Amino acid sequence: MNHFKQATLFYKEHFKKILLVSLAVVFPIQFIHFVLVNTIDNVYSAWLLPPFFSTLMTGFFALIAASMVQLPFIKVVVDYEEEGAVNVRAALGTTAYYLFCIYVMGILYATGVVIGSLLFLIPGVLVFVFLYAFPYAAVMEDRKWFKGIKRAISFGKKHFFVLLAWLFIFLCIEFMIQFIALFGLIQITTLAWPAMLLHMLLNMMFVPWFTFIISYYYLDWIGGLEEREDWYINNYSIR
Repeated sequence: MNHFKQATLFYKEHFKKILLVSLAVVFPIQFIHFVLVNTIDNVYSAWLLPPFFSTLMTGFFALIAASMVQLPFIKVVVDYEEEGAVNVRAALGTTAYYLFCIYVMGILYATGVVIGSLLFLIPGVLVFVFLYAFPYAAVMEDRKWFKGIKRAISFGKKHFFVLLAWLFIFLCIEFMIQFIALFGLIQITTLAWPAMLLHMLLNMMFVPWFTFIISYYYLDWIGGLEEREDWYINNYSIR
């Protein structure tokens, strides 16, 4: 079964629990992100700075948020493959355990992408793809910090074009979500919060599905759960 179909069937089968995890993790992180972005837009407008800088900062915070919101859904896939069940409590616990680490690594990741994008764009794309999987390395293999970065680069090299294609699809869908939220509701109301709320709700539905696809690619790359457990035995005690 291909990973797209596998992720889609998994999402449909466990939709209610996945939605609960989204409400607990994705919604609050997105809310904080939107508050930050709104504040940045207001500051840049007040200082009459070029919109380009505001766009860069928006992208910077979006990359950090995207890195964090994937954590519980990666854990959901691991638990299901190990135990045949979705454990919401375990997903939330794993998110809390890795959140600070991924937040700091996300800052470094976002900084690299932004700086690389200023250098003729291509370096930014390379950083974006090669380091994208560091949350997966953390949750699936407990490889954090420098080890997680090295692991993400290895995965990125192996699946560069696959990751690039899926990330491009992700960005296109995200653009459509934003278009629907901002320009669809403007026909109904001029208030900002309904558009923001719709944007967050649509993202809550989409982020888990995308994370499941990449999770199955990563799980396949490390050789499945048996290889993962062997690595744990050789390096740590199994959690």
